[in-house]
Parts: sequence; structure tokens; C-alpha cells
Amino acid sequence: MLLLTAGLLTGCQSFSPERSIQAARQLAQSHGFTHDRFDTGQFPLSVYHRGLDSRSDQLVIYIEGDGRSFVTRRRVSPNPTPADPVALKMAVADPSSAVAYIARPCQFNQTLPDACKPRYWTSHRYAEAVITAMNEAVNSLKKRSGAPKLGLVGYSGGGTVAALLAERRADIAWLVTVAANLDHAAWTEWHGDTPLHGSLNPVDRTEQLAEVSQLHIAGSEDETVPPVLIRRFIEKLPAGTPVEFMLATGVEHHGWPAFWQREVCELEFWRSLPACQLG
Repeated sequence: MLLLTAGLLTGCQSFSPERSIQAARQLAQSHGFTHDRFDTGQFPLSVYHRGLDSRSDQLVIYIEGDGRSFVTRRRVSPNPTPADPVALKMAVADPSSAVAYIARPCQFNQTLPDACKPRYWTSHRYAEAVITAMNEAVNSLKKRSGAPKLGLVGYSGGGTVAALLAERRADIAWLVTVAANLDHAAWTEWHGDTPLHGSLNPVDRTEQLAEVSQLHIAGSEDETVPPVLIRRFIEKLPAGTPVEFMLATGVEHHGWPAFWQREVCELEFWRSLPACQLG
């Protein structure tokens, strides 16, 4: 049985996918986001977006973390919907003109489609099929917005996905990861867990990321994805890669929404936005 660090577990007995779905939709709608479901062929993906018709020259896309992968350390969750959609909370705080959020495959489904096998939120959570589906959703959002460039923001395992998307696309203006698992082989070794043998690994694609402007943010109190692992990934990027590292003092693995609301306009890729300058 696959083991996973306890820091990613949300094994509350009262967890309800239906309540999480409703709460996410209410949060998004209260901030002007519209809900969509994209059928990518293999996985239906839950998507929220705002300002796709703003004619912005850049669309910012947020990617959710791994969600509720396990109920206990040894028991796989029957539904990966996150009890706390951290990336969605970050997305609704983004001051950009055009913003979208993509949940991971099989999240925010009360009844799971046939394609939703547990391996896609455990050992194969970053498999080629997953990245292909996410890439198709990105293509659809870009086409609808008309934006020529994309900014990617990935939280936790969503940062893994964002990095794997960035390395295969030519339209990425910048990549931001937050508490991201950028070398899952080192991560599982760090925690003494079973390797994710069915998953792609960003650290194996550092050459392809060498031209992408990047900001990788770690929380000083994060025991799930310790800052040292993120620093080690950065050290493996080719010399000259436009990359920055930021350590957020006092932030643990799930504490990013408050940080984002407070600090997003101070971050490199948002400072020049009109909404940030007015603030």
C-alpha cells in the first residue's frame, strides 16, 4: 500500500465531497468567478474563471494541490476533492484582469467518473495522462481568453503539474510555485514514503525549464514540503535560468491564502498591475 506523509492527509470523518463542492462554488461565485467543466477526453476537469473576456494580454492560471489523497496514512481516499481548496482561495485574491483555476483530475466530483481510478491521486498523480488533460484545459482557457501569454501558479502538487506544463509549452510568461513538490523522488525519500513510480518528475526536465522565468516560494514552517527540498530543485536548474526563491516566514503548508491576500501585490509578477499600483 502506498504511504504518504501525514502532512497531506485530511482524514476528517465528517468530510463530505458535496459540501466541499458547494463551498468552493459559493466562494468562487462570491468573487465573480464562473464555473465550467471541461471534458478533456479522459478526465472531466472542474474550472473556475473570471475576466476571460477582458482582452488581457495575459491569463493567470492557478492549479490546485493534490487534494484529499489519503484518509489515513495507509488508506487511500475514495474521493480526492480537497476539503480546503487552497489554490482556489489564492485565485480569488488575484488582482489580475483574467484569472482561471483548474482543479486536478477527479476533484470536485460527488460521483466519480469511470476514469477516476485511485492511482490518479496516488502513484500516478503526475502521470502523462494527467498532464495531458491539464494541458488541454489550459489550451481551452487560453483560446477563450485570447491572451497570447500565460502565467502559471501551482500550489503543492499543483506546482508539480504547473512545472510539467511549463516545460512543454512556449507561451508561458512566468511560473510561480508555492510549497511545491518539484522533485517527488527526493520528497518521498525525505518522508520515508513509497516512490511515485507512475508520475513524471519536474527535476528530470530542468533543461526544458531553463528559459522560463520562475519564482518558487516556500513556507518556513512547512513540514510537508520543506524549503530545503525546493532549494535543492533550484540548484539543479541550468546556470542562467531566470529563477528566484522566496521564503515566507511563519507560513505552514496550508497557510497560503492569508499570505496571498496580504502579499500578492508585492510579488515580482504582480507589482506592475494597475490594481496593485492603485492599492
